[in-house]
Amino acid sequence: FVSHAILLGAFLFAVAMPPASGAEKPKIRTITAFIRLDVSQYKQQITDTLAMLRNAKARYELAGFEVESIRISTQPFPEYTRGMSKQAVLAFFHDLDNLAKQENFVASIGPALMTEKDDPAQAQLLAEILGLASSLHGSVVVAGSDGVHWKAVHAAADVMKYLEDHSGHSLGNFRFAAIANVPAYTPFYPASYHQGLGHQFAIALESANVVAAVMAVQRDPEATRQALVAELGMHARAVEDIASKIDQETGWTYMGLHLSPAPMKDASIGSATAGSTGGRFGTSGTLTAAATITSALRDIAVKKVGYTGLMMP
Repeated sequence: FVSHAILLGAFLFAVAMPPASGAEKPKIRTITAFIRLDVSQYKQQITDTLAMLRNAKARYELAGFEVESIRISTQPFPEYTRGMSKQAVLAFFHDLDNLAKQENFVASIGPALMTEKDDPAQAQLLAEILGLASSLHGSVVVAGSDGVHWKAVHAAADVMKYLEDHSGHSLGNFRFAAIANVPAYTPFYPASYHQGLGHQFAIALESANVVAAVMAVQRDPEATRQALVAELGMHARAVEDIASKIDQETGWTYMGLHLSPAPMKDASIGSATAGSTGGRFGTSGTLTAAATITSALRDIAVKKVGYTGLMMP
């Protein structure tokens, strides 16, 4: 089980799909900007950030990449709501959620709890924030290099139960994650956060289609690995080249690329591994296929952020 990113509540299913064309580009799942949010001037901050994100989206689309979303991640929200009353905090995030819906972006307000010393009441506050919102995401850190944060484990369970009971069809849990060992600047949600000065961005791919196309061709594992490095690496370098230009021209610092071949319903990572084994997912050879993909991701020579490993739904 991969401990780097535990997303509880969100489930996707590996449905057998025909392999994608080898010429098909991966989608860009998200362009995520990281800002150090200041409650007193957040609207201007978001206006400036959206200008960069929309310019970046247009540049990628001009290069033939479909961009699915633009996102804005903040530092952990207890840092910028300290001293505010609960009523003021809920009102602020209600306004932020409305702004996100109006401007068509998604926002992560970071972890409610980072360490075992943090106040579990912040997790309950996050639950209420997410229960009232539809475009905001958040998390609780339940473990790290210092071990399991047991108070946070219990607090995360309380958040999940609250969102089950206080969001339509319990779907608030798709915007919450209990996370362990997730590094800062990962562009994937709901786990995204940072603790720096802001003014940075990262890119996440949705590339299960590329992996499936490569693995549909029967080869030995090493030949498959090399083909994955070549094919996915070609797209990754094209994405990184554009990101580097955005960095140079805008002053927003490019943090890296999240290479995980994230799946969707019409681009199944289960089908990709099945293409390699010639059988259903889980049959003999599945672990070899998983290791082949993981090794290939590690060998692609681009600047990486986040988990950048094999995501199995």
